[in-house]
Amino acid sequence: MQDLPGASNAGTARQPGLLPPGLPRNWAKLLAMVAVALPAGFFVLRWLMQMLGLRPGTAAWFAAVACGLWLVHAVLYARMFWSSWFPRRWELPATALVWAAMPATAAAAIGLGTFRLPPLGATVLAVVVGLIALPLIWRRSVEHARTQVRLPKQLQSLGDVDAEIAACRAELADSSLPVRHRTRVEINLGSALAEGAALADRPDALDEAITILDLVARSPDAEPWSRLRAAWELVGARDLQAARHDDDRGYQDALRLEFELAEQMLPDPVPLARAHFDTAQFHQYRASRPGTSPEEARRQAELATQALRHALAASPPGSDLIPIALAQLTPLTSLLDESDAILDEQIGQVREALRGFSVRKRYGREAVQLALATLLLTRVERAEEITPDLDEAETLCHRVLRRRTMLDGQAYELLARAIQLRLDYGCLTDFSTDDAADDSQRARRLVGKRIDLLRRAFEAQVGLSLTDASEIGLRWAEAAAEANDVQAAAEAYWQVTSQVPHEVLRRLSYTDREHAVLTVQGLAAEAGYWLAAARRLEDAVLAIEFARAILVGLRAQRLPADLADRLRTVGRSELYHRYIQAAERLASIERAQHAEPVEHQDRSVTDPTTAVSAEQRTWSDYDRVVHEINAALGGGFGSPSYSDVQRAAADGPVVYLAAAEHGGYAFVVNASGAPSPVQLPDLTRTALDAHVDKYLSALRNLTGSRRILDEVLEWLWVAIMRRVVAAVAPNALLTVVPVGPLALLPLHAATAAARPGEPPHFVDDHVVLRYAPSARMAQQARREAAEAETGTPTLLAVDVPDAPGYRTLQLSTTETREVCRRYPPGGRRLPNARHAETIASLGSATVWHFACHGSFHPEDPLRSALLLADQPLTLREILGRPPGRHRLAVLSACETNIPDRNRFDEVIGFPGALLQAGIAGVVASSWEVRDAAATFLVLRFHELCRAGHPPPVALALAQRWIRTAENRELQSILPGEYGPPKGTPEHRLAQWLKQRPFSTPRHWAAFSCTGA
Repeated sequence: MQDLPGASNAGTARQPGLLPPGLPRNWAKLLAMVAVALPAGFFVLRWLMQMLGLRPGTAAWFAAVACGLWLVHAVLYARMFWSSWFPRRWELPATALVWAAMPATAAAAIGLGTFRLPPLGATVLAVVVGLIALPLIWRRSVEHARTQVRLPKQLQSLGDVDAEIAACRAELADSSLPVRHRTRVEINLGSALAEGAALADRPDALDEAITILDLVARSPDAEPWSRLRAAWELVGARDLQAARHDDDRGYQDALRLEFELAEQMLPDPVPLARAHFDTAQFHQYRASRPGTSPEEARRQAELATQALRHALAASPPGSDLIPIALAQLTPLTSLLDESDAILDEQIGQVREALRGFSVRKRYGREAVQLALATLLLTRVERAEEITPDLDEAETLCHRVLRRRTMLDGQAYELLARAIQLRLDYGCLTDFSTDDAADDSQRARRLVGKRIDLLRRAFEAQVGLSLTDASEIGLRWAEAAAEANDVQAAAEAYWQVTSQVPHEVLRRLSYTDREHAVLTVQGLAAEAGYWLAAARRLEDAVLAIEFARAILVGLRAQRLPADLADRLRTVGRSELYHRYIQAAERLASIERAQHAEPVEHQDRSVTDPTTAVSAEQRTWSDYDRVVHEINAALGGGFGSPSYSDVQRAAADGPVVYLAAAEHGGYAFVVNASGAPSPVQLPDLTRTALDAHVDKYLSALRNLTGSRRILDEVLEWLWVAIMRRVVAAVAPNALLTVVPVGPLALLPLHAATAAARPGEPPHFVDDHVVLRYAPSARMAQQARREAAEAETGTPTLLAVDVPDAPGYRTLQLSTTETREVCRRYPPGGRRLPNARHAETIASLGSATVWHFACHGSFHPEDPLRSALLLADQPLTLREILGRPPGRHRLAVLSACETNIPDRNRFDEVIGFPGALLQAGIAGVVASSWEVRDAAATFLVLRFHELCRAGHPPPVALALAQRWIRTAENRELQSILPGEYGPPKGTPEHRLAQWLKQRPFSTPRHWAAFSCTGA
């Protein structure tokens, strides 16, 4: 990343981190002003009254009253604009009344002294003058508040923000508004819109705020200070965009603009100090992003530390930025692993900064208090014992919580951390036997309190920061699970799983969404377990739906089947068309992201003429229409419901399989009724991991590891499938949703051990299995299958016998030729296919058949590819294509059914990605299969599909057939291509004809069907 301009222009006025002596606070300045103004005002007004012929007593009285009123106004001004807890609704009335009292007092004094009015007459005169002056002063106060005053953001209510937005819009509607005044109102409007986006979930408001502020900050006609203030607000809005959407495009560009404008303000050092401070905020965000490597996080932390020290050095003595900058240095200590001496020095500096705050000055104080609490807890952790620092840290957090700020989530999190330290270092097990019961009870209370604090922290952070809310929510759930608090763990996992998909989808880049889902892998299995333990079976099913296949489920989530009818019922049909348009624009953005390789995407800078990215605008439109639909339908739109899962089970049960930390389980969902739980005691995490390792080792050498594969398949029957088969009707069509590492294993080939003298039997002897990333994806695949089956199927058959670096596929050409014979004329066959012609032909075919080599890239699954004659056809390219109606894709290629091993719950591989690309059903292979076995299997499969069998049933029947097929039958299918080895003796030929060459699972179990 390039350094920001001005990053080395730090001042050298003093050593960074040290506060100047004295009280450099605004209250000290106020007291000095009052001390000078009171006697000066008294003598000046006394002399003026004498010149007007007033009596000295009256002059002295008037001078005292006028100075007193000025002092009251100064105090009110300080309380309103230098603090954050003073109610804003008192701002304008208090200011106007105090200022109106001044001419009223003057009128009373003149009436008493000059016209010798009685007290009652002077009072009436004062009231009349005050009433006359009040409207004029009120108008001036309103103008001053809108154009000059910037209230602290920390404690404004959403109602105040909405009132400010409405007032600014009304004022901007006045075409006669002066340009200078209009600029200031525009800045206030942008600031209020950004504030509304911070206090509530308003991406459209953030979008508009960034647009307005960017235009003002770049306007050459605006005043320099107005442009700088707009740049400050723009940087804040960009920071909010990064926190909400994990999108930092335009952030650095805004910082560069701030540096340019700040340097124009020299020799005033404050703008430059603030620019350095904002730069540090940017680097801190980069250090904490999901997916950031430890090395990159440390580098960003070092850059943030450097920028903060530049900000401290450039700040003038007494600047409010000093304690805030010192507080921001705090979280970097743990990232940089500073020494104990530096930690002690930072604690001393933050203590000094905290003492600099006056009793009534609130804004910024809470951040410094939490910074000090964080440092104190870090020192306790390093000491590995309970010290007074722990009590002080807890006291500081409670003080912050009493003020009800946006920092409450951080305070709750620190209190939970403090309780964990008490549990870790409290030596609770070292007491005598007599106190053991009390000690255990105290430990349970502390654990319960920690769980409650993490819950409060999660609730406070939801909507403020994606990363913080997810991390805290997971800690809350894990803490409840460790304590074996079933109800608390169930609620925690429910809240987290309900929140995670929405927060992941708010990230505007597919790469950022990938990093986000990486942090929640394993969440689905644990959530289902604890919710089932709490007897919340429907919620358990929905939790798995929420937390699984978030990325591949985007398309299914945005195309609900009954949306048009539901909106027509409530009289809001227009929302359906707006929704479809917004969803299509969002889908086109996602396709464009896939079309360009990640390494070529520059997410650091945006075009200066474009205030916000297209993704931000598109997401804002989509989010806005979703909110309107929820308001019209009474909520529930955009998230799967249990009835959606039941609809997916219309043609057969949906079966969820998972292995949690405390045990394995299955949920069987039928078209009606509650889920049926199935306990799987043999499906432990340890056993699952061991058999996954065995399976992966067998795939590397199937010829020499046949027995290992058979052991894994037998374990799948004993541990999982025999209990599942017993819970469903015979010959049922099961939609299996395997959670976690189970997505790797061939459940459809689970093998029951053979009895002596009997052949083994398999799962497909009892039921038919098809896989799905989730129930909502299964339902979407069924809808797309119904649409694609309305016309005559058109075939695209691609074969590539020779790919560089791979063995020659002997039967690929024969395979595609024979597949074409089984479909109506009009299809297209591409022998030795090349990339360009293949891409051009995909859209016109409803059935795809690829006979070629495949490659899987575990480090980047979207680079997995089908190897064509000239260059690979990657998953990323397929996802970048416009959507179409495709019934089936058959990938007769190795390694085309291997999911991402780092994100099992996302099922990022050929089947999941092709489903997202609009293909209803995908048949793919998990390992390399003999050419002849693959050819015979897929030919039989296509015959059964053309005979009217659904693809899952056709594949199961084809697999049953091929494991019992004799060479005599196979030779009759391809008489010129398949036969006995050359030189086979005549007496062995009859024996060869009766052989069943593909009876073992390694020849047929590689193929599975995903979707409909």
